Amino acid sequence: MKINKIIKTALGITTLAVSVATSTQVSAVTLVNAGFNDLTGWDLSNDATLAETGGPAGWTWTTPVANNTVTSTEAIAPTEGTGFGITYGGFDAFTQSQSVDIPTAGDYIFSVDANALTGSVFLSTGSTQELVDGAFQLFAGSASSSNMDVITTDDWVTFTWTVSLDAGLIDVGLRNTDIGFYSIAFDNFNITLVPVPAAVWLFASGLIGLIGVARRKKA
Repeated sequence: MKINKIIKTALGITTLAVSVATSTQVSAVTLVNAGFNDLTGWDLSNDATLAETGGPAGWTWTTPVANNTVTSTEAIAPTEGTGFGITYGGFDAFTQSQSVDIPTAGDYIFSVDANALTGSVFLSTGSTQELVDGAFQLFAGSASSSNMDVITTDDWVTFTWTVSLDAGLIDVGLRNTDIGFYSIAFDNFNITLVPVPAAVWLFASGLIGLIGVARRKKA
């Protein structure tokens, strides 16, 4: 009877460990306005703009700094919420206005939806250029991803980056990297803690070993 109690307790702890691993897998870091749905939560640089709702083909917007007019020949709809971020060319960036609190040291997955617009840009100089493929990076403090190429022939694509971070406050966001005539829309920015299944299964294996010993003693 006592051995059976040990086995049941061990199995219960193993189930709890697996449950903890599952909850850790979906544990997201708190961000402000991760869906770019209004003007809060982000610091913008250069021609970055927020809260554009998009619309049918032929949708246009004027870049805040360069004063160029971008015309999209594809319909744009957010992947989350009612708005999205929009950029034009290099040096544009979105940074969370408040430093983000990383709750525990570990590996984190950064993800964001991106869409390079097809269309053209009418420059303030009076000429017109076709929009081309663009590139951007995700960043956390001084660490940044490699260049992520966004292709005009694609629709929304989810880009991810895994980085090891220490616990504490850190600046996070994304920035365009290439210089050129391109416009990228961004939506659904997220940071999620990566679980450590090896440690969990090591713990579970120890419990399974305990069950085996208990059963042998019973035999």
